Amino acid sequence: MPAQLKRMPIGLLGAASSQDRSPSSEASAARDRRRLEGWFRDHFDALWRLALRLGVPHAQADDVVQEAFITAERRARDITAGSERRFLINTTVKLSANCRRRASTQEQLLAPLALHTEPPPDAEQLLAGKQSRQTLDRVLEQLPEEQRAVFVLYEIEGFSVPEIAELLELPLGTVASRLGRGRDKFSKAAARLRAKPDHA
Repeated sequence: MPAQLKRMPIGLLGAASSQDRSPSSEASAARDRRRLEGWFRDHFDALWRLALRLGVPHAQADDVVQEAFITAERRARDITAGSERRFLINTTVKLSANCRRRASTQEQLLAPLALHTEPPPDAEQLLAGKQSRQTLDRVLEQLPEEQRAVFVLYEIEGFSVPEIAELLELPLGTVASRLGRGRDKFSKAAARLRAKPDHA
């Protein structure tokens, strides 16, 4: 479960209420705040889990999801009723990809300085409580970003192909193709992992 704030991040919609103190503006700002608070309450946990499955480090998941809500705040007037989930998922997918790319760049820069002092995990560690999640995450790491997003949304989050096409604003054929290729790579990566000695 996310170790996140169970309320809106401080500062969201603050600018709207400070720019104009007229009664109509105050009422509009109050409606916008209630609307965004509802989105935050209804979708934060699901977006947090999605970010993790898309490869965002646990320590950065809160930041990624809160950035998605900040983006939604900026675009709130353009988001029609009922389309907020699509917007938030689409935004989280994009922010997660950006986060992974930054992390990959940092790893490449720091790799020459790294001290590899930790021994590889033994069988007992792999069989401990978080084995299934760790194994899943290791396999998902083998998928390209675009295939991973579709695979996670379909196989883990339970969205249909038409729903994913709408969420990610992609043609149905593109989603189906990415899902098929993602499934194939996932199966092969899982088989390779199971074949390793520490999974025997």
